[in-house]
Amino acid sequence: MKWVRLVIESLLSGLGNRDDIHDLQKRLLILPTDLEKLYHHILHRIDPVYMVEASKMFKIVREAADLELSILDFALTDESYSKKAIKNPINPWNKVEIESACQKMEDRMKSRCAGLIEVSGTIFITRLHAQISERANMKVQYLHRTVKDYLEKPEIYALIASRLEKIQFDVNVVLLQSCLLQLKTVPGRLSVEKHVTGKLWGLAREAMQYSSRADLTTPSHMELVGQLGRTINAHRRSYPGHYPEKWSESFLAVAVQYNLWSYVEQQLGAQDLLRQGVTVRTLLAYALGARGFHNYELQKNKEMVRILLRHATKNGTNSNVFKTSSIWQQVLQTIEEGYLEPDFFINQFEVIKIFLQYGADPQATCNLKDGRELTAATIIREGLVKYPHPATTDILGLLDSQESLMKPKNSVIQRLSSWSSGKSRSGSKNALI
Repeated sequence: MKWVRLVIESLLSGLGNRDDIHDLQKRLLILPTDLEKLYHHILHRIDPVYMVEASKMFKIVREAADLELSILDFALTDESYSKKAIKNPINPWNKVEIESACQKMEDRMKSRCAGLIEVSGTIFITRLHAQISERANMKVQYLHRTVKDYLEKPEIYALIASRLEKIQFDVNVVLLQSCLLQLKTVPGRLSVEKHVTGKLWGLAREAMQYSSRADLTTPSHMELVGQLGRTINAHRRSYPGHYPEKWSESFLAVAVQYNLWSYVEQQLGAQDLLRQGVTVRTLLAYALGARGFHNYELQKNKEMVRILLRHATKNGTNSNVFKTSSIWQQVLQTIEEGYLEPDFFINQFEVIKIFLQYGADPQATCNLKDGRELTAATIIREGLVKYPHPATTDILGLLDSQESLMKPKNSVIQRLSSWSSGKSRSGSKNALI
């Protein structure tokens, strides 16, 4: 059936080019009867002018396969919207604007991808724009499961990816762009019903997930995140009390949860955090799982902790962040929570290592949930016995180093007194000889 559809599309294309009957016969004869060979034939017959754009489309569909991609999602990934995502203000779209964007992308898909991906059916989770136009909810997918299997074969996917190397195409950036534009063009004032505003914040979460995976090293990509923050804050003001409970009033705290290292570091260096109602110590609390935040990207989270500690301690020269807060105690308490996964403990020791590097006190007392009071050093040493870590030697070395630094030093008078006493004992001993 899929073979027949592709054959018909090839013949229709020929008719569109005013092929005569002999040309149409030639088209039919050159098409392979084996599906995989047919897909190979079609892929390599795409117009070279469209090859890069087709490769982008294939990569986007592959990346978004687990989330379901609507035609509007797909339309707004187009390069023609890149500047609009950054510069356009929040402005609701009407039905004509929505359907125009969808139609434009559907036409481009047909000409660029030769029918290997199509618009068919609707996605399971209704998009916000579907309130105005049902077309916005139509689903983009592979023509058939066998097309997916073919395009995702290692050698075929490598070929597609190679066409994008020179332009450094980042699929997560364009999917972030699409989410941002949808947030900027949501239809009218949303109903404050929970299920409607839930879709809005679901889209915002999706945008944050793409941000966390995107390459944010270029100014334009960074500006996308900045615009996302301003857009989310604007919606938060429009729908007070309807944003996710676990999201702080500060977008910067949300960025910490999603490990946007580059963005957070830029904000720490460029802005007065107090104007945003947040301190570095507060951000550390969010990064470590406080206040309802749960950061499951533990491996990535280590770098965020390092960035925040570097700013909190002024590059290690001031450890006051540990003196007046429970941050260090919070890190240590998790080591005693035995119901957690072993992998978590291994990562937590990496966090402990970073804290020690930035001057955390190994003699600080930690009050455990079972009523015991133990020093940080005791908890760390006992924890390393229960959960051996590859960097155990390094951690113990840092612990010893910090313990020696934390030992109170004798005053000048005490040192002189000790020296005099030692000299006296030495003189008495010589007198006895």
